[in-house]
Amino acid sequence: MVTKSKNLIYHLFLAFGLALVWTWFSNGQYLYNHHFPIFLGLNLFPLIGWTIGFLVLYSIYSLVIFQFGLKSFGAKLLFICFLYWPTVIVIETIGYYWFDIHNLGAASYPGLPVCNCLHAPVWMQIGYFVLGPIYLILCELLRLEKKN
Repeated sequence: MVTKSKNLIYHLFLAFGLALVWTWFSNGQYLYNHHFPIFLGLNLFPLIGWTIGFLVLYSIYSLVIFQFGLKSFGAKLLFICFLYWPTVIVIETIGYYWFDIHNLGAASYPGLPVCNCLHAPVWMQIGYFVLGPIYLILCELLRLEKKN
């Protein structure tokens, strides 16, 4: 039990660190139509959302990798892209249409085709799609699943 808790702490620190860097880098774009808390100039909604999202992503990833015995890095990366990319689109679509969360800082930008969500500059849209794989690549490079 202690090993699993310690392992989760490593993942939490990495997830929070990547979310912090992304939120700081793109902070000027995070201006919502709802009031979300701001701490030290950073909007906590994307910071906490990305952190939780990375942890959930890794949990699903590690379960599936274990179940299917995927060993090669290419197979793992391909799997995560097929899992992560549709999930980003679904979450963004639900947030935009069902929860009426609109990013006013990027409202003038077109959304993605078909779902008309993720209204943001192209660099930010690309960032949304590469952050998940980057997180998992960092987990692999740091060998977090092997930490004791």
